[in-house]
Amino acid sequence: MEREHEEAMRTEFVAADRLNAKAFRDHYAGRCTETEFQQQIEQGAEIDDRWVTGPYREQWIFLRNACDGWHLNPERMQRELAADGLDDVQRRSLEQAQEIEQDRASRRQQLLRQYERSRQR
Repeated sequence: MEREHEEAMRTEFVAADRLNAKAFRDHYAGRCTETEFQQQIEQGAEIDDRWVTGPYREQWIFLRNACDGWHLNPERMQRELAADGLDDVQRRSLEQAQEIEQDRASRRQQLLRQYERSRQR
């Protein structure tokens, strides 16, 4: 994978992740219609589809699976990151996925605090 393709993949992965997160936040907060929600989800899916059907499918899916892994089993992912046998793109994908999951966890905590404050009023 050429470096410019890798950078494009990483940028688009974050864009799709943010689109989906925003869509769900807006939907649950009542800030968008069902149609607007679907449009945002479809935009994220279009990005995903483009990479899943393209020549860098394996790298995209590795990154997607790594994000799930950091969420579901961070101890295992830490071991994978420390292990030998990863190529440079895979190692950077594990690192990016870790950052994405840390950002997601931070957003979840922020939303939880907002929810708790709203219940105290």
